[in-house]
Amino acid sequence: MDDTLTIAVTPQPDHMLIEMDGELDAATAPHVIVTVEPHLTAGASVLIDAECVTFVDSAGLRSLLTLRARASDNDATLRIVNASEAARRLIELVGLTDHLLG
Repeated sequence: MDDTLTIAVTPQPDHMLIEMDGELDAATAPHVIVTVEPHLTAGASVLIDAECVTFVDSAGLRSLLTLRARASDNDATLRIVNASEAARRLIELVGLTDHLLG
């Protein structure tokens, strides 16, 4: 697998938009956490646009769950929107649709 993932962070009036393009796997998951975590401040709303995510493995899923837990700890919200087929399939398969997709 190619270990590239591009992450773009764009402030919006009512939320922070994080756009991902590429593979969310063991090689890229730590970068996702380091990039997204600072935006999970009290009361924040963070949307991860996963339309261009081409692959997600268990480490990638774990990074999303870690970020979801940190958001909850900080009274912030974190949702995945526009999930690609690859991202949606894994999230649905493990029964986390209600927790991650929005």
